Amino acid sequence: MGALRDAAAQAWQQERDGISADARAALGTVLSPFDVSTLTVAGEQDAAWIFTDGDLYLAVTPTTDGKSWSVWLVRDDAGWTRVEQITSLADLGEHMPPPPTPSVPDWAPQTVYAVGDHVLYQGVEYVCQQAHTSQVGWEPPAVPALWVRV
Repeated sequence: MGALRDAAAQAWQQERDGISADARAALGTVLSPFDVSTLTVAGEQDAAWIFTDGDLYLAVTPTTDGKSWSVWLVRDDAGWTRVEQITSLADLGEHMPPPPTPSVPDWAPQTVYAVGDHVLYQGVEYVCQQAHTSQVGWEPPAVPALWVRV
């Protein structure tokens, strides 16, 4: 009896893994070109597979005809409340935090700068045109051969 139970459990697990793989594939289609292999399965509820990157949670549910899948943005709560249907990666845009604004360092003397480095000098941004080690008197507005205002 134990071997039969183990075989049934294994078959059920393989079916479950296959459904999970199908759900992940559907998610990959909707979120292309995002690599959905980085998402983890956070749960399963009422035939929905919940995937997460740690910040956003997405439910992948079979459609009523069972031939395709729907993707939903969900809240991480006891009921995995659906927020809105997602049909493309762009749909997640308004739910994503804005990317961090890169900080531009202040220009400083005795600093090695490479071509393409950005600095702020007196609140104005400049980009380095020639690799050099800065020195007093070579401030960006004073040496246009080294710095161009952005």
